Amino acid sequence: MSSTVRHQRHLRDQAQAGDPLALHELRKLARRMTSQLRVLGAPGRVRRAWRDLRRAAGPLRDHDVTGPLIDRALQAVGVPADARTALRARWAARRQDLTAQLHLPDLPPPWPLRRVKRRRWKRARRRAWRDVRAAVPSRDGRTGAEAWHAWRRTLKAYRAVLELRADAPAGLRTLLEILGQLQDAEVLRGAARHPDLAPYRPALQAFALRVRREARHAAWAAWQTLESD
Repeated sequence: MSSTVRHQRHLRDQAQAGDPLALHELRKLARRMTSQLRVLGAPGRVRRAWRDLRRAAGPLRDHDVTGPLIDRALQAVGVPADARTALRARWAARRQDLTAQLHLPDLPPPWPLRRVKRRRWKRARRRAWRDVRAAVPSRDGRTGAEAWHAWRRTLKAYRAVLELRADAPAGLRTLLEILGQLQDAEVLRGAARHPDLAPYRPALQAFALRVRREARHAAWAAWQTLESD
């Protein structure tokens, strides 16, 4: 058994046990494998197996991301420490329930991640870049959250294709980090509707909207830099 397969199995087992870092790494791995296996010509059943693994890890991983987001936002809007502590305790109890419900599929059958031929890689890179450009959100101010999220997905797929033969450029990594902050703001807006957060909902919504506005502005600047490189 290759060291890569052993690592993947270990990661999957740790994630199944509820380890937060393993869940995060497993979802990143599954997303990257889905994009790269498409370039390498793997069968659809193999790509779908990685997709199903990523989706199964989603609810618990999303819970892990949302808790700290809420806590930082509550602190930023001036919620007292004792109230934040009580909310963290309820969030931890909910995590126990989600961990008990977690069932990750087995790892997909191994598929050789051979070094893709340069010509094929260049074609895949051009297609992925066209997808990125086609998904760029409108700048009219009326673009919804899903369009931004879809753009982020195409950028992640583009990065995965690049990493088959080269490192992703710094500008791409910067843009993805900014879009991650934007996604966090949208997650916070949704989380603010939870009944436990009702007393703080207006402040949290205003905070999230401010973060979203700043992140969108920064994303446009980062995109202009990346596009011109």
